[in-house]
Amino acid sequence: MIELRGCEPVAQGHKRFVYQHPRDGGLLVKVWKPEVVEARWGHRAPWNQRLRRYGPYVSFRREISEHLALAVRHPQGVPVLQTPAGVVETDMGLGVVVEKLVGHDGGLAPTLRALALREGLTPHTRAKLRQFLAELLHYGVVIGKLHGFNLVLAVREGQEERFVMIDGYGEKSFIPIHAWWPRINAAHTRRRVVAMVDSLPIAAADKAGLFRVQG
Repeated sequence: MIELRGCEPVAQGHKRFVYQHPRDGGLLVKVWKPEVVEARWGHRAPWNQRLRRYGPYVSFRREISEHLALAVRHPQGVPVLQTPAGVVETDMGLGVVVEKLVGHDGGLAPTLRALALREGLTPHTRAKLRQFLAELLHYGVVIGKLHGFNLVLAVREGQEERFVMIDGYGEKSFIPIHAWWPRINAAHTRRRVVAMVDSLPIAAADKAGLFRVQG
């Protein structure tokens, strides 16, 4: 078991803490925030929520399942997604071990939202966003949730800089229409990417025409 309580997270979202893996500098461990687990799946949560079999780990299951499905068609890997390395028991519940994505400075890769707030959408960022959309469509990734916080601009060793999704992917619909019908999934993907850019806290003029080349 990995002990995380008392350690300082290197990052956090609305629902999860992210910790440096204690035995591997190239890996991170993601765990649910205890207060989120209690509110959503604890004894005060709605009864139908508490009865869900996978509980707080349903998103882990969804993301790992998407990686397995993509591996069938793309055995060399899908660079637009953060690579999982397994699951591990921690003193904060089950954790998912993932690759550590870094930026040019060697620190954690910056999120799209952080880049937008710092420098707006530069020509370089715009080009990388177009590349991101093209890669999602090429690999057929099913997107569940996409926003400026779960997309980072990363540099992997020996590869070019690109945007990478760190969570929020995998089929969420009860009937897996996006996994079954690629055209529906492609249209869904375009809408999600456009909506993500529209939600960024920057001037509308900076966003105009960004994906016009996709038609």
